[in-house]
Amino acid sequence: MDKKQIYIKAIDKWGFKSQSIMLMEECAELIQAVSKLHRTGNPNKMYEEIADVEIMIEQIKTFYGDVAEKETDKHYKNKLDRLEGLIQNAGGSKKDM
Repeated sequence: MDKKQIYIKAIDKWGFKSQSIMLMEECAELIQAVSKLHRTGNPNKMYEEIADVEIMIEQIKTFYGDVAEKETDKHYKNKLDRLEGLIQNAGGSKKDM
């Protein structure tokens, strides 16, 4: 099975509502992992939670079909362009960690 088929089967098995709630839970776990990263310095849990969130996001996008992909891509490009503008307009350099 490819990824898209797995996402469709997950939505079919557990339903959209359940999977959207799971997305919220996974986002909360990612927030917690990022918070702990600042205390522990170990990014491994964060990597795991990023994967979980990405999988759940892909399930939701698959549920909504091509419209979700198109709209998400549009917003992604706009946000990336905005970030590029912020970087170009920011002075100096600062790096944490």
